[in-house]
Amino acid sequence: PLLVLDDATSNLDDASEARICRFLRERVDANQLTIVSLSHRHSFHQNADCVYRLDGKVVLVYKCGQEKSNNLYY
Repeated sequence: PLLVLDDATSNLDDASEARICRFLRERVDANQLTIVSLSHRHSFHQNADCVYRLDGKVVLVYKCGQEKSNNLYY
């Protein structure tokens, strides 16, 4: 299954956000779920496998795996 989230935790306190992130991460780790998330909160995508950042009309690979990079463009 694919779950698309658009600023899903923007109105949550930190504890609630952490519980939701933990629940979702467990599903992803068990290969039960793929998530595409749009978020302004860095804490929400902190554990993401890949993070892409929009800069005008350019998509930047901000983080993929354990490494951060501002040099990869798509």
